[in-house]
Parts: sequence; structure tokens; C-alpha cells
Amino acid sequence: MKKFFCYMLFLLVTSFLFLISLNIDVRDTYAANVFPYNGIINADSLVVYNSTNTIEANKVTELAYGTRVNVLEESTSKLSKISYDGKIGYTWTSYLVNIGSISSTIDLPGVETYAEYSNILREKGFPDSYHPYLYYMHAKHPAWIFKADYTGYTIDEVSKKMEGKLGLQTKNSNYWLEDYPYEAGDYYHIKASTISSFVDPRNSLFEGRIFQFLDLDDTKDLASDNTLNYIVGEGPLREYLGIFKDAAFQQGVNVVHLVARSNQEGNNRPDYGPSSGKYTTRTGETYNGQSLDGFYNFYNIGAWKADGLTPQGRGVAYAAGYIGGTSFGRPWNTPEKAIHGGADYIANDFIRKGQDTNFYQSVNVASYATGTKFTHVYMTNIWAPKSEGENMMKTYKNSGEIDLPFIFTIPVYKDMDENYQPVNKNSNSKLSSITIDDKVITGFDRDVVEYQYSAVTDKQVIKVGAITEAETSKVDGVGEYTFVNGIVTINLTVTAEDGSTRVYSIIVKQVLPEHSVSVNDIVSKMAVRVNGEFMYGISPGTLVGEITSTVQKNGGTAQVTDSNGNLITSGTLATGYKITIKGTSESKKYKIAVRGDVNGDGLVKINDLILIQSHILEKLTLQNEKYYAADVNYDNNVKINDLILVQSHILGKVVL
Repeated sequence: MKKFFCYMLFLLVTSFLFLISLNIDVRDTYAANVFPYNGIINADSLVVYNSTNTIEANKVTELAYGTRVNVLEESTSKLSKISYDGKIGYTWTSYLVNIGSISSTIDLPGVETYAEYSNILREKGFPDSYHPYLYYMHAKHPAWIFKADYTGYTIDEVSKKMEGKLGLQTKNSNYWLEDYPYEAGDYYHIKASTISSFVDPRNSLFEGRIFQFLDLDDTKDLASDNTLNYIVGEGPLREYLGIFKDAAFQQGVNVVHLVARSNQEGNNRPDYGPSSGKYTTRTGETYNGQSLDGFYNFYNIGAWKADGLTPQGRGVAYAAGYIGGTSFGRPWNTPEKAIHGGADYIANDFIRKGQDTNFYQSVNVASYATGTKFTHVYMTNIWAPKSEGENMMKTYKNSGEIDLPFIFTIPVYKDMDENYQPVNKNSNSKLSSITIDDKVITGFDRDVVEYQYSAVTDKQVIKVGAITEAETSKVDGVGEYTFVNGIVTINLTVTAEDGSTRVYSIIVKQVLPEHSVSVNDIVSKMAVRVNGEFMYGISPGTLVGEITSTVQKNGGTAQVTDSNGNLITSGTLATGYKITIKGTSESKKYKIAVRGDVNGDGLVKINDLILIQSHILEKLTLQNEKYYAADVNYDNNVKINDLILVQSHILGKVVL
């Protein structure tokens, strides 16, 4: 038995020495299989389920990048059981990074001891909490150089300053700064506590993410054709690699950065509009009626939703010089001009202004940046610097150039607590309803905080209730109130989980039952027809002011909005508009149908006639308010008689 024990010990020691001789960290081989372990979320917004059956399971939350979790076990081949914030769930193993496998406080072979390298890092200005990660990176890639940039701000200050400027693709309302997306595809501006996970470098000091801190100026010569060919493969960008190299050389920037960015923006796809020169032909989108064909934008510069355009459309309009003038060699009417002009923009407008890493192009806090801090954001998607950096890392790695002497400029913040971990508490301080005597108040909207409400009652006491949108919020001010001279003033204070508050104020006026006016009473006195949610029988040319005045004369109030919800106070009514009519204590919203105005432009012309004809011939089907607009003789059918009446109106023979 003793001999067997000695033999096994010999084998273990021999195996350990063999691994060291290969310069392999033992934890690289075994750490991921040892449970439990401390992990980092390595995804922009990772879904957590309540069971391992992801098809039938409920999605209980999403965890932001950098969130620290305890990985308890590998439950299936793809899912691991985790604990987070005192809760248990299941999530995708491939997006969990074992902290033990990307850091080390023990001496690693081939480099200085941990103590020796820690002294070097301290001299450079790195806090001790950075050392385990940078020491491990140093052991794997001794040629890499790390520079500390002391920003002078705390993580919380940076995160708060960037609120409203950075967004994330997520459905987790706990992360949202506002409860509406700023861009299609569920892109929401996110609050500071979520931003802090992304801007803390200690969540990104491993091989897969550190390239977001690559110095794009000092590494301008670290590239080869192998690297560039790996990025583009056989895609259409391959034919422009020579132009990219010339542009990078002229501007003194890293060519891999230029090609990787163009690739990430989608320009390596054969059908991608901004680099095809046929944007309008392919999408139908124009700028003020002007075609966007013949213009190119290889970096999607100026591409955000504005000026009535989609992000891509605005980017091409920028390339054409229609927006922002002719700087940087615009119009970019050839691929060469676009690649050179875009490189000039990136170099002069960002890199030479101190935003010389992908990270600083998203979060402008470099100590040496010349522009105004916390402004001038190239990448509003907070995930983009990490994603683009990882693509650069994979490119260098797969082309065999991962051990070049890369220089990384890594931000350091004030007062960096080694145990700092942002807590994503719910910031929702909104109500989902306010009730007076168990009836939801007229016109309630969670975003509106001031109300005047008429309560039809002969009682002197009313009961006020409210329900919060978030279960983690609480509301003060509910209960019973007594009228004083027929008036009650109510203040409901909602406190969210994160401590933020919102106050809803309601002035309640008592109206005796015999003095109340209903919406049905009001509508019955108007020269219109109503069927469910539709109000029709309105003559073309009727002014907005006419219909609202009629409502007021009948004892109510009215508000007209267009199909997008914008308030309309003047001009003529159009099919598709909506009118909200309020009585004493109730309101109703109707969709408006103007007689003969089928296309909703407020006029009755040949286009409307064609639509009615197409419906009759069954080439299309008119529905909802358009159907009511076409049924001008009110027989609940759209037939030839309606067509003749609309035609006669256009010819001036009759008036609808």
C-alpha cells in the first residue's frame, strides 16, 4: 500500500512538472471542471431560466456583462446552475467565465513572481485589484505592454455621466433608463448601475475582452496580410484591402481596426446597402426625395436614427454630404473616397483627440483626451467596444500574431474598491393604475404625474388606490380622503427598489350625480356616427377646432392626435387621426374616418378613388377606419355606389 501511494504521488508530481514544462497553467486544464467557482457573465445581457428546459422554462431575469455569479454545477451539456443576488437559476455555460482561469496570485512559470510583477504594476499606477488578471495575461503573453490611465473619476461618476448616451439590446426593464427603446431591435438607454458593469476594466482583463483597450495609435504597424485576410475571408471587402492599408498608413492608425470596424458594421456582406453604391435601389429610402445611390459609407459614420431617416440611410446621406457638409473629402462617391475619408474622420475626430481605444470611443474619459469628457460617442451600444475588440483578438490569434508587442491603455478610476460590485436594483417608480372608489381615473397614463379628476358621487369620503408597475416598488398616499369644499388633493409617492421616487398628484373635484355628463351624451349630440372604436361620417375639410369646440359645447373636452400619437390642435381632420373625448368622469378614444379620405392625407382625390376601386376588384382589402372612410353611403359595404359618390365629389358635382 505504501509503495502504491508513493507511486501515485510520483505520477502526480511528474504530471504537474510536465504541464509546467509546456508553460500551461494547471488551472487552464482543470478549473472549469471544479464546482462551485466564481464566474463573470461574458455576454451583453444573459438570460437566466428557472429550469433546465429552456423551451418550457420561464425567463426570470437577464444578467449584464461583468456581473459576478457563483457557478454551482453544470446541469446539462449546455446549461449551468448559478446563484446570483441570493437567487438560483440556470444559464448558458458558454457565457460564464471562470475567474480562477483568467487570474492568478500564485507564481506562474516563465515570468516574474507575482510579488515582483505586482510591484511593477503598482509603479505603473494599477490598483492591486487589477494585478491577478494582468499577471495572468503577462504570463500568457509576455510581450504585451499594459499602460494605466488614471481618469480622475470614480466608476459611479463615469456611469452616471454616461446615462442617456449608452444603450444595450435587452428586454430586462431593470436595466432601462427609460421604458421605451431609442432604436429598433430592443435597444434601450441603460441606467448607471448597469453601465458600471461594462466600464469596470476588471470585468474585461482577459484575452477575449482586453482588446477593447488596444492602443490604436501606438499599434498602427502591428498587422499583416494574413490578419486582414482572416477578417474578410472571401467577402467583398477583400478587394479593398489595399485601399484600407493605404488609408491606415496615411492616417497613422491600426489597419486591423479599420477593417474590423468595417466588417462589424456589415460591409463585408454582398447585399449591404451603405457599401453597395445602390442604397436607394435596394431599400427605397431617399433623403428629401434625393436618391442615395452612388454614395458609400464603409464605417457607418453618422449612422443614427434622425432627420427622418433610418440609421443606415442617415449614414449614406452623411456620406453624400447632404448632412454635415463636405468635410473629410465628402461626397464619398467612390469606395476609395469612403474608405480614406472615413479613416480621416476616425483618426482626426477620435484617435488624435485622445479617444485612441475602442473603449474610449464609447466612454470618453481618457485623462489625455482633448475634447469635452463624456461626450463625442462613436459607439452608443455599450457592448460594441468589447465585441469589436474580441473580433480583433480572434483575428490576431487565428492568424498566428497574438503574441505581438501590443500596447493596451487601461483606464483606472478613483477609489477603486477591490470588492466593488454594482447592484442592479429595479428603478421603476411608475404606477400601472390609480383608482378613485375602485374606478381607474380618466386618462391615466403611467408617464403623466398630474391629474384633475371629477368624481361623480354624493358621498363626502372617497377611497384612493394605486398599483405599482414593479413588484419591488411601494406607494405611499393610498387610503380614504374627505372632500373639503368639494375638493381633494392627493399626492401618491412611489419609491423604487433603487430608492428613486416619483410623485403623482391628483386634484379630485366632487360632482353630484345629477350634474354629470357621459361620453355617450356628448357624442349623441355631435353630427357623427360611431361604431365601437370608430367615429365616421365626418365631412372632408372639417377642422380640428370645429370638432373639439362641439365637444366642449356639449359639456366635455376633446384632444386630437395623429396616427403616431402627436397632438394636433389645428388644420383639417384626416382618416387615421384619433380623438379622445372626456366626460365628467370617463373618457373614450375613437379612430377617425373622414368620408372619402381613404389614404389618410385629409383630402379626397384620385388616390382615394383608386383605393376604393382596388377594394371592389379585390386587389386589396380596406380595413378599420379606411373601410369606414370608403363606405361613404353608410350601407356597411364598399361598392360601386361609394365609388361613384367619391368620383362625383372629386368632379365637384356633390359634396360628401
